[in-house]
Amino acid sequence: MGLFRSLQALLYGLLLICPVCRRGRMSRSLLALHERCPNCGVVFERDPGEVTGGMAINMVASSVVGVAGAIYGALFSGREMAVVIAAIVVATLGFGLLFHRHARGLWVGVLYITGAIYER
Repeated sequence: MGLFRSLQALLYGLLLICPVCRRGRMSRSLLALHERCPNCGVVFERDPGEVTGGMAINMVASSVVGVAGAIYGALFSGREMAVVIAAIVVATLGFGLLFHRHARGLWVGVLYITGAIYER
């Protein structure tokens, strides 16, 4: 698979669009994904435990948000440390919850690139 096609699959996954048919929506609610593409029927996570890749992406991205917030809060905010810590905790948890399904979609893109999800 070429570089452009790989980047395209990752982008489709991040946008919660099936990377196989590029038409089906992966998301069925705010926090959950469909098991299969409603358009082409491909299974997004074929093996048990594949959801952990999306969880890892989410943890890394949430950690980056938390560390960036901590650096900004410590160096540039000028506010009381308790307020900064509370804001960082809320921002990191909120980002993690909102980014969860996008991280899983990104992982579906990675699975498609590596051949773990394939067209029929």
